Amino acid sequence: MRILVRTKDVSHDIRIWLPTALLSSRLAVRTLARSLPGEGQAALMAMDSAALSKFSAKLRRFCRTHPNFTLLEVHDSDGTDVIITL
Repeated sequence: MRILVRTKDVSHDIRIWLPTALLSSRLAVRTLARSLPGEGQAALMAMDSAALSKFSAKLRRFCRTHPNFTLLEVHDSDGTDVIITL
């Protein structure tokens, strides 16, 4: 996963690379589940280890088959851009 931040205030872009394996691990999914509000949290916390393994495998497969997939793209009026891609 790549996070790119472009601003007019800074002369260079800010780039952050995160390994996909780090994001698709069971620990990361559980951490994500704790940060979700309401039903999303309950659904992810109720998953057993087999379901979490399947979810992680599907996420890794999606990342391999769809490289550079844009998850989020934000353009601010002051010229700041934030782009998050797989």
